[in-house]
Amino acid sequence: MNKNLKSKIFAMVISMPMFLAACYKTEPLVYDKASGPSLEINSLLTNSNEKETSFETAVNDPNPNSDPNRVNNVLYPFWPRNTTNGNEVQRIQSGAGAKDGTWSAKFIWSENNVLLSGGEPTRNTKGAELTQDANFIKEDGWFGGAYYLPTGGTNFPINKNTIILQGINNVNAGCTALNTWTWHLGIESDGKLYLTWRYGAGGSTKQFIANAQVNLWKSLVIHVRYSRNGTGMIEVWHGDATLNQSNPTFTISGINIGQDCWNGDSLQNGTPIKFGMYCHDHANYTNGETRVLYWDMPSVLVGNPSDAWRKVNPYQPNY
Repeated sequence: MNKNLKSKIFAMVISMPMFLAACYKTEPLVYDKASGPSLEINSLLTNSNEKETSFETAVNDPNPNSDPNRVNNVLYPFWPRNTTNGNEVQRIQSGAGAKDGTWSAKFIWSENNVLLSGGEPTRNTKGAELTQDANFIKEDGWFGGAYYLPTGGTNFPINKNTIILQGINNVNAGCTALNTWTWHLGIESDGKLYLTWRYGAGGSTKQFIANAQVNLWKSLVIHVRYSRNGTGMIEVWHGDATLNQSNPTFTISGINIGQDCWNGDSLQNGTPIKFGMYCHDHANYTNGETRVLYWDMPSVLVGNPSDAWRKVNPYQPNY
């Protein structure tokens, strides 16, 4: 073999790994749910365990007379809850725009609306939130979506306390548990995002997740497993962590979490997901203040299939 041929073969061998690396380079999957296949309609017909919308299509609520908040609701499979006295959720094409596509949901809460009914603030006047229909999380459940904290004329105050996502009990008359939260994510007055959870109505545990960032869409995935026998868990992927399932922002396992009557190690009634704003810090209200928050691509999945993280992740394709 002559020297020139040896040199060419050597060069080909050396360059082959770089060539293969270029061919098989992996990039974060960015999926246009506005134009691609969406669970927005499909899930309503085929799988009640999955509820998702990109807000690109206005979907009329099939149960408009079951609750006053659902009469003109076009945000289905989600609908406003604890949203009264002028506080509202809008499907819009303006403001912060959208994480994906051109439409998103705008949540608006005003201090002026809190006491319109007279007396002290009530739960229904402290919120601007969306929730899901029946088939709630009794064992494992997932939520994914993207949120946006705006600044400007009407903004989101990162120096106050506002819950933006929570799992709340759905107890019935035959259960003695309290109808209250079991976990939530919220911005607190120190400008940080915290996860808080508890078992029963006792003491809670709080975990720092991230510093609040304004004028940016922040992606989020959360997985919760309820348990009273020490097998519960919570996993959170926030921001850039949603690009890598093996690198969660926070995870804890081997815990008790949940508040309900129990069937074995499962919740009897389950917890719906609520997202938006619960402005519970009425001692910190400012006269006439307005808080605004945006959500896009919210997804709720009941159960724990192997592709759950991918399905609810706002960065990942559903199929």
